[in-house]
Amino acid sequence: MRQILIVTFIVMVVLLMVWVFQQEQHRRQQEMQNIVQEARDSLHLIEQDRASHRSSLDDHM
Repeated sequence: MRQILIVTFIVMVVLLMVWVFQQEQHRRQQEMQNIVQEARDSLHLIEQDRASHRSSLDDHM
C-alpha cells in the first residue's frame, strides 16, 4: 500500500513538472512572438520614415 502511495506521489510530481515546463515554453513562445511583432512594427515605421524623407528630398529638387 505504501509503495502505491509513493509511486502515485512521484507520478503526480512528474506530471506537475511537465505541466510547468509546458507553461514556461508557451510563455517563451508568446514572448518571442511579441518581440518579432515589435521588430516588424519598428521596421515598418523606419520604412515609412525613409519613404517620407525620400519624398521630401524629391520635393526639394
